[in-house]
Amino acid sequence: MLTVEARLETTLPPSFRNFLAASNGWQKLDNMIDRLLSTQEIDWLASRNQELIDGWMTGIQIGSGYTPVPDEEYFVYGDEQDSTLLRNEYLQTALEIGGDSNQGLLLLNPQIVSENNEWEAWFFANWLPGAHRYRSFYELMLDLHKRLLELPKLREIPNSDENTYKKLL
Repeated sequence: MLTVEARLETTLPPSFRNFLAASNGWQKLDNMIDRLLSTQEIDWLASRNQELIDGWMTGIQIGSGYTPVPDEEYFVYGDEQDSTLLRNEYLQTALEIGGDSNQGLLLLNPQIVSENNEWEAWFFANWLPGAHRYRSFYELMLDLHKRLLELPKLREIPNSDENTYKKLL
């Protein structure tokens, strides 16, 4: 863990550190997320996908332009949030931890850090448009697990409850 943190010059949030310590990546999270990256692959979005950031920002400029998002609108999580109310400037400092730029990316946002040092987590996809945001990597994983359980075949698997992910996190 110290190697990846030294390479990135940051301390990763606790729930993500714990996940990496237990698994060092993950394959096929759901239909949209191919995988979580290993410690060797995790990198800043600007290093892995600067062209994606540039394209997104160009689209914002061509559209109605950038309008700052007030805290009372930004800090709404869960089903009530509006994925278009995104602070686009955070893309430049986001950490890419999984997914695929064509289907959707999993990002950690070091600009929003909770009192317990968790970074905000994003599922970012241009078809949303924008990002579905979570208070932490842990909340993101719980939501992905909940969505998986909603699939008919997974409901039939014994012991497929949220404790499965809690053990990893």
